[in-house]
Amino acid sequence: MADRGRGGILFIGSMAGCAGNYNLAAYSAAKAFIQILAEALWAELQPRGVDVLAIPIGAADTPSRARSGVVDDDAMPVASCARVAREALSQLPHGPVYVLAESQDYFKALCAMPRREAAELQRSLMTRMLPDENHPALNQ
Repeated sequence: MADRGRGGILFIGSMAGCAGNYNLAAYSAAKAFIQILAEALWAELQPRGVDVLAIPIGAADTPSRARSGVVDDDAMPVASCARVAREALSQLPHGPVYVLAESQDYFKALCAMPRREAAELQRSLMTRMLPDENHPALNQ
């Protein structure tokens, strides 16, 4: 893509990548890696005509989410997959990171607060969404 002077790379991230997330340590770490990778690739490739974008999603209405039995929480709006795809593709030239409008305040707060507070907030949200320690989503 860089040799051609055009192209695009789109990464689907997660708010879980902004702070350690209760019972999702590896997932949180992978999503944090994705965001930093996207930012670094954007810095390297954007001057060569390649667009790079990470879109950290709070929650999307996916089959996996439906199977998990997660209880929706007003603090975490659930986006449709079609909308996420449309917005991600429309924002691809404007990388390196794009956050859906309804998640921007939460994203900014997680990124700005002390790490311990961010991890505690994520834990609080997740334990409200998955109130039972034996919940199937915690044991996948």
